[in-house]
Amino acid sequence: MNRLVPARLVVHGLSILGLVFMGEVTTMYLLPHLAPGMTDGWLALLDAALVCAIVTPPLAGFILVPLWRRHEEQRTVAEAREANLREDGARQQFEAQLGRALSLVDSESEALDVTRRALVKVLPLTPVELLLADSSEAHLRAAIRVAPEAQRGCSVESPRRCVAARRGQTLRFPDSEAFDACSHLRDRDMGPCSALCVPMSVMGRVVGVIHAFRPVSDSPLDEHAVPLEAIANQVGTRLGIVRAAATMQVQASTDPLTGLLNRRSFESAATPLLRAGRPTVVAMADLDNFKRLNDTYGHEAGDRALRTFARTLRTSLRGHDVVGRLGGEEFAVVLPDCTTEDAVRALEGMRTALITAIARAGVPPFTVSVGVVDANAADGLDALTSLADKALYEAKRAGRDRIIVAGVGAVDVGEAVRTPRGALES
Repeated sequence: MNRLVPARLVVHGLSILGLVFMGEVTTMYLLPHLAPGMTDGWLALLDAALVCAIVTPPLAGFILVPLWRRHEEQRTVAEAREANLREDGARQQFEAQLGRALSLVDSESEALDVTRRALVKVLPLTPVELLLADSSEAHLRAAIRVAPEAQRGCSVESPRRCVAARRGQTLRFPDSEAFDACSHLRDRDMGPCSALCVPMSVMGRVVGVIHAFRPVSDSPLDEHAVPLEAIANQVGTRLGIVRAAATMQVQASTDPLTGLLNRRSFESAATPLLRAGRPTVVAMADLDNFKRLNDTYGHEAGDRALRTFARTLRTSLRGHDVVGRLGGEEFAVVLPDCTTEDAVRALEGMRTALITAIARAGVPPFTVSVGVVDANAADGLDALTSLADKALYEAKRAGRDRIIVAGVGAVDVGEAVRTPRGALES
């Protein structure tokens, strides 16, 4: 179109020159007859006026109007380009701000808080939620919901049933009543709605979706796809980094076979509890004849026995008790806010529960010996574990499969040891 403009102007210019020539010829022949008594000066003025009257309309129509239109088109294009630049600048500023905010977080909860504020900034008056998969990646939960309490969100239950998550691409649904719309958009509290669904990936796997929706009568959500995609990309990347760091931290602090704290982490967690000055009990536990079990049934059976015992020990105690595997078949426990009698009762319950756990796990039968010491018996974790270890070996010498309290010996806990206790009373 722009290439034709100069040629068109040339044609218009030639046309105007032709009109000027015709007008000049006309006035030269007509004026002397129309005004025979006029002087040459007045004839020249009248000639010029007639030429202007003839030339001005086509000049305006053929040259000035196209030039004005072209100027308006260029101004419109320039304004649109300037608006796009402003939008790009605002988007880049938002993405940079979001990146800086996410770079400051060290946990998933902090990352989700930044995400919530970003969603409110992009869609301040629109119901929006972030659905994240659980650790099994089989179920979706609403990790963030920015909407009135009365507004029910998406009912999808798993990533496999979410079309956007399954396809791994942003989906737009202009009308929930359309026959090709997602079925989870129907029967909303607000009635027919439009929706925008943006999948979120963590370490290359789609584990969530940002879901925004509003009534069909409101403006469409298409213009918000780009900022929501930026949020999904940056938050997904940061969540991947945070989860990888958390996994590395867990791997560094736990025993890979049993999942319990390793020696170093156990000492770090137990030392502050002992320094707090509260009633505390320390126990050492050891599987009886473990070497014989390994030699008879193999190391795989030995590993299953260790995992079975670790799981039973953990589930038989309270959530804030510190449990660790110090190495081999040796385990340690610190029970804060606990008396020796309560500790022995809980550990006897663990030994009883272990019989059932062994049968369910299908591992060769084994028993455990335990040594227990009150924290007031010595200062420091090393001294207390040493006393508990001596009580443990006293239990071994006494025939194994029993609990010995340092400085006291075997404790009769009566009927309580014959019925498994799931945990200490909190």
